[in-house]
Amino acid sequence: MALLRPSPVPPRHAKPPFPTNCTSVHHVLRRRLEVSVEIRQEPGGDFRAYAEVPISFRVQRVLVLDSDCAASELREEIHPSPFTKDYDGEPGHHPTEWPTRLDTSEWIVIAARRDDARVGGTVVIIGDERIDMTGGRPDQAVIWDIRVRPEERGRGTGGLLLGAAEQMASARGCSRIQVETQNINVGACRFYERHGYRITEIDTQAYPELPAETQLIWCKDV
Repeated sequence: MALLRPSPVPPRHAKPPFPTNCTSVHHVLRRRLEVSVEIRQEPGGDFRAYAEVPISFRVQRVLVLDSDCAASELREEIHPSPFTKDYDGEPGHHPTEWPTRLDTSEWIVIAARRDDARVGGTVVIIGDERIDMTGGRPDQAVIWDIRVRPEERGRGTGGLLLGAAEQMASARGCSRIQVETQNINVGACRFYERHGYRITEIDTQAYPELPAETQLIWCKDV
């Protein structure tokens, strides 16, 4: 029988078995946090539990752009009057109101849970001709909504939800996926940019009731 020899004691200058720089440590900690999050599909139709996760965010910066602006060229400016934006507060936009104006029976609902507590979610729509962004194409998916609890943001949960949405779209035969943001949601724009999305449409007139907001359509091949 072979004997197991004890590992030699490493010299003082040897590299420790774990990262020491701040970036690497942050990456390791973030991966540990991601592992503890469970991502799973849920039945659609009843969005009361889904709406328990708030979507509001603080607007402190805005993106300054023109119709020819590429994602890498987006420039940020400080907003002169910071405010809190809550899409759920807009008429007809609260999750519990979606079924009253749209057929949500085929929508794909994905939840993120940590220790069995809901910490985030996303909704994916595929080939619904009533949703302008799909163009009625069965090979095109739309991220209708994605949200993460404020205390959970920046911990990797959003990326896990986004990855799950992309995998679901690909499994359903889609070749690309799209998502809509606004220039006031800088965090979301940078989030999609980091995950390989590119801007395909910019519309400064998309929201007549909100003339200060510009619509951005992001796209990614899956």
